[in-house]
Amino acid sequence: ATVVVDVRTMGALCDGTTDDVTEIQAAIDVSGPHVVQLPAGTCKITDQLLIAQHGVTIQGAGYGSSKLLYMPTVDGEAAIKADLAAASIISRTVIRDLWITTTDTTRLKIGIWIVDGSQTLVENVLIGTQSNWRGGTDVSPFTGTGSIGIKLQGREFGTFRNVMSAGAIPLYIDNNPNAPTI
Repeated sequence: ATVVVDVRTMGALCDGTTDDVTEIQAAIDVSGPHVVQLPAGTCKITDQLLIAQHGVTIQGAGYGSSKLLYMPTVDGEAAIKADLAAASIISRTVIRDLWITTTDTTRLKIGIWIVDGSQTLVENVLIGTQSNWRGGTDVSPFTGTGSIGIKLQGREFGTFRNVMSAGAIPLYIDNNPNAPTI
């Protein structure tokens, strides 16, 4: 049976004003493969959510229903990042059925950042809008307003279905930091 962790059982309010980052991160950190369930509504986060184990799914109630309102306090971090602490492949990460948005237009932000991913699935996800997913310094070699929708530093295959990514750089593919010569 699949383990499902509703973020509200960890104390998240998802009322659009309370910072739910600690409670959502606690749901992500539950040991073993599991689904982190986001309810309909707006879950505000002010820091990066880090998936640091295999087999974690972040599941919303639909990108018209579940929103992550990302209000970063520093430049260059992602709303959701999948990356192991050790230089190794992270596999079976799934992000689906949600909208990552912001009202911040000054910080460099990334919607989803996958590092050394394998068997990644991102589907039915909307990242920002053209008018709000911007801000920060330029990301070389690009010039503009800096912010990135999806950043991939991958190794193997991923599937991206029904994904809309806005901003200065909707999709940024970079070298894998764990295998830079591949």
